[in-house]
Amino acid sequence: MRIILQLFTALIICLAFAACARSHDSNLSEQCDRQSDMQCANSIFNNADKKLAEIYQQVADTQEEEGVKRLALAQRNWFKFRDSNAEFVAAREIDPQQAQLQLINQRIDSTLARMQELTKLTKIKNP
Repeated sequence: MRIILQLFTALIICLAFAACARSHDSNLSEQCDRQSDMQCANSIFNNADKKLAEIYQQVADTQEEEGVKRLALAQRNWFKFRDSNAEFVAAREIDPQQAQLQLINQRIDSTLARMQELTKLTKIKNP
């Protein structure tokens, strides 16, 4: 399962960057490149977020009622952490567009890490 997750993650990133590369035209200004980079990052984040939701559901399906409640609380708190941490990291950037890109990239990194963490939980049997 772990190798499938890693391959899926790599595929998401490759497809998003391939789409990004196709959208670039060498005659576009730096502003357009930044917008394209932002679109690529958003695409990667959205795909990773969808995959995270699928993995979350797999974990939830293995839990009893109390476990589902704890998982939901943990996930809500994790979302708060992910977003506030990304905002903290991005705030170091002076350029607002770079800050926005950093914010999304930080969310991507955190989401991919959470996907791996939850995937490990799908392998743990409930006592």
